[in-house]
Amino acid sequence: MRLGLTVYLFSAIALPAFGQEPIAAAKRVPARSLDSTLPSVPFETWLADLRGIPTSAIRWEVNDCGEGSDGRLAPTCVEAILPLAADTIAHVSLIVDGLDGARSNPTIWDLSVGAGYSFTGFKTLREWAARVVASVKDTVPRDTGLGTGTSAAARTFNLQAPGQRDSLLAVLKRERQLWRASRPRDYRFLLQVGCFCPGTRGWLVMEVRGSELRARDRAGKPVPLTDWNTFSIDGLFDMLERSVDRDAVVQVGFDPRRHFPAYVRTVARPGPDAWTIIEAREWRPL
Repeated sequence: MRLGLTVYLFSAIALPAFGQEPIAAAKRVPARSLDSTLPSVPFETWLADLRGIPTSAIRWEVNDCGEGSDGRLAPTCVEAILPLAADTIAHVSLIVDGLDGARSNPTIWDLSVGAGYSFTGFKTLREWAARVVASVKDTVPRDTGLGTGTSAAARTFNLQAPGQRDSLLAVLKRERQLWRASRPRDYRFLLQVGCFCPGTRGWLVMEVRGSELRARDRAGKPVPLTDWNTFSIDGLFDMLERSVDRDAVVQVGFDPRRHFPAYVRTVARPGPDAWTIIEAREWRPL
């Protein structure tokens, strides 16, 4: 098994058509077929019940099980990612195709939980489930006074496929124009940024006043500005525009009212472990 850290999304993701069928197979496989101690319910239902979350809060993706580097043949896995806490996520990978590409009944490939810098692997689905149940569900900081959160469906752009780069640039241009049309001079929002190294960090309160950007943590303490985990909304758009020449995959979802990037996930070439996750919530004018 391969240990890895992936990132999470609190809404459904639009997936390429080629990935829909194996994901559907993984979702409907009986949990009992993966572990005889579990109930005979669809795996997707079991995961949602385990965390007490809707099925739409689980993110699914198709990958090469982490074995496809250097041009090697690799099996195909379907990975389910569950949010646990602000800096903790859990993932379970099921192998669905062998090296020869032949479809097989889904079986466990990898079970792990990542928290900040540390990773824990599990041998059985039952042990993994116990860790998930014991975790604390991710919450937005309560002392920010920013109100309730929003989520946005994300669209996936495979930048190595023909036309995808231009499609992403067109979407960014349209959404940025809409953002600028109603953008106030001063605003505030919650920001969380993570990457494969050093991992997911906690929520920051970002405050923009004119051209000045400030950041503070959930306790109200000022945080130094960096080029990787403190952005204004315009800075997020700038980062996404740069990503078209740097990354292999970009997933982005926009706030439906204000049109800022509410969720961003990128995988840099050659991937798949060089990921970045950015979430923006609780935007409000000042």
